[in-house]
Amino acid sequence: MTDKVTTPPPTILVVDDSLTVRRILTVYLAPMRATVVDAKSATEAMAALSARPVDLMIADVSMPEIDGLTLVKMLRSHVNAPLRRLPVVLLTGADVNRAAALASGANAFLTKPVSPSELFRVIGPLLGQTSPVPVVAAKLSTS
Repeated sequence: MTDKVTTPPPTILVVDDSLTVRRILTVYLAPMRATVVDAKSATEAMAALSARPVDLMIADVSMPEIDGLTLVKMLRSHVNAPLRRLPVVLLTGADVNRAAALASGANAFLTKPVSPSELFRVIGPLLGQTSPVPVVAAKLSTS
């Protein structure tokens, strides 16, 4: 008899000033049984990160007050080593320079509209997942 090793579902922080985008991403992440923590700003994201560990963060680039690029830079210079290493995917509907986004320290960059399959293609390896995740038939188009 072989013991099957199962990993717990990931905890993913979704940061976007749009409630609609946060809700859509939560639906997209449901097939992987992810626990989704959401934040509407970088300030809320930092508070959430200090309250509980997360496995990955998906953040919008264009947010009021503190943008996603600055949020990533804050994480990469944080005194907490796990936060410095947190995988981050930046998401935007705006025309943002991909090189600048990745230079901020993000692990990946996606442009809206993003499909569930594209999202899983990018976040799966960042979460150490090798098998495809079933996806819902929808496409994120709200910026």
